[in-house]
Amino acid sequence: MKKIFLILVILVMFIIGFDNISAYCDNTYISRLKKYVSNINISYNYRSIENQAVLFDITLNNIPNGVYFVDTYTDTTYGYSNTKNGEITIYNYGDGVSSSYKFYSASSECYGVNLGTKYYKLPIYNVYYNNSLCDEVPNFNLCQKWVNKRISYNEFMSKTIEYISNLNKEDEQPPQVIVKKSFLDKLIDLYVNYYYYFFIGIILICVTIIIISRRKNRFDL
Repeated sequence: MKKIFLILVILVMFIIGFDNISAYCDNTYISRLKKYVSNINISYNYRSIENQAVLFDITLNNIPNGVYFVDTYTDTTYGYSNTKNGEITIYNYGDGVSSSYKFYSASSECYGVNLGTKYYKLPIYNVYYNNSLCDEVPNFNLCQKWVNKRISYNEFMSKTIEYISNLNKEDEQPPQVIVKKSFLDKLIDLYVNYYYYFFIGIILICVTIIIISRRKNRFDL
């Protein structure tokens, strides 16, 4: 019974203490930290490893004092003490990694308050971009250094060979022969395309002549 009472007392003291800490967390202070976090910049560089892979190093700067952040990809926590004047470089990310950094308040009064999230997405390295096949089609999408998705060697070979084959087929097509038409040919084409207009015009002319002739004959009588 004494143990249960002791546990209840400890829980009450913990709750009261937590409420007192939260009560001292100033909203103005949190708003200011959130603004600082929104100005944090993220950039990256990459290093090639014998043209077979790449590793990325991500740099964050403008990190304010009084915050810490968690890399959700590695679940590693970094504080301001890990930075150099608010800048830190985190090394050796693989290509294609997509994750985020979550920032929190590090002050005792507001410890753990969420201040915002910064996202990062690293491109995918194409290990086949310098293949000899790409010498023929350097602008082909599978011959670029960075691609949208990972591809297997068989997929790269089959699609690249198919692309080269289609280009060769286009080159093998005979050139179009342009025939210059004579004036008579043009007149014939004009007649073929618009002969019905000619017939309508001839009919109208004939009808007009007949009407005029009949009227003239009446006057002559």
